[in-house]
Amino acid sequence: MKQLQRKINDIMKLIEDSEYYILFNDGKAVRSHLPETIRVGIDSYYNTNDFYKRNKTAFEEEVDLKVPFSSIIEINTDCELKIIHLNDDIEYADYLIMVKKTIEAKIINLYYQVSNNFKTKVEIVCEEDAKLTFKNIGNCNQQTTSMINLFAMENSQIHIDDLAMNNQQLHKTINVFLLEEGIQFDMANVIINCSGTKQIYDYNVTHVMGNSTSNMLNFGIAKNNSELIFNCNGTIQKDAKASNLAQLSRGIILDPTSSIQANPILEIDEFDVMASHGASIGAIDENDLYYLMSRGLTRKESEDLMVKAFVQPFFRDLTSDAIVSYLMEKIETKLQE
Repeated sequence: MKQLQRKINDIMKLIEDSEYYILFNDGKAVRSHLPETIRVGIDSYYNTNDFYKRNKTAFEEEVDLKVPFSSIIEINTDCELKIIHLNDDIEYADYLIMVKKTIEAKIINLYYQVSNNFKTKVEIVCEEDAKLTFKNIGNCNQQTTSMINLFAMENSQIHIDDLAMNNQQLHKTINVFLLEEGIQFDMANVIINCSGTKQIYDYNVTHVMGNSTSNMLNFGIAKNNSELIFNCNGTIQKDAKASNLAQLSRGIILDPTSSIQANPILEIDEFDVMASHGASIGAIDENDLYYLMSRGLTRKESEDLMVKAFVQPFFRDLTSDAIVSYLMEKIETKLQE
């Protein structure tokens, strides 16, 4: 109990007195500061097929079967919210976040410490005309399998940023379903793999209805005999006319024993659409290093500066000074391993 309290005390340093937050320990909300218009509860089961009927994956069925309960967060007011997770004992966790009609929510979802092998599923529903900025941060010390499913309704505007600094083998999937017209979806993923293991990231965006736009940017860094794989799937279904889908992956490999692999796939079942993909992966450009070194920096200082610039897409619109300082320290430590 004393050890848990010490962790909670450290976490509270990331939260200002007036901020809304929820602290989960092993999937249960143990502390929070919320208005009445943000509700947190527990449900034995819910079915997102009510939003979009599809065949669930084996991983989803495993989590649904094994998880003892689902934690549900319902947001009925414009807000900025920090959700912070500790996990020591349970193997499975399941969350549902619902952003109601016309609501604007900015959420930081931080896995502060995961000490055991862990499987988690987060499902997000954005109703009509909702606006969501969701910054997801992974800092897990053990083998992790995770999935985020996002269901977007008419005229919603959604921005997901994902920062991963995990220390062990990992498989993460993000599935995005643009279910109605007028949706704007943007995603930037920054992955730092210095773990010496293989890490796999599957990013899937499906345009179910037309007149919607999706943009995906992936930034990967690999070091210390690590392997990083991006599988990026963009799908435009039949009758999803006037859809616009774009994806781009960039990678920096910091030693000769590491690798980054980008696998872009486009599945287009409609003619009146726009779709594109691209990838650029390799070592740091020697010409760029020479330019910085000609301005008085050492080679190491130049490399560090370029790598830090590479992770900056995650930090756009991140207004919490405490979270920024915490993450920059983690990134600095990670890159020095």
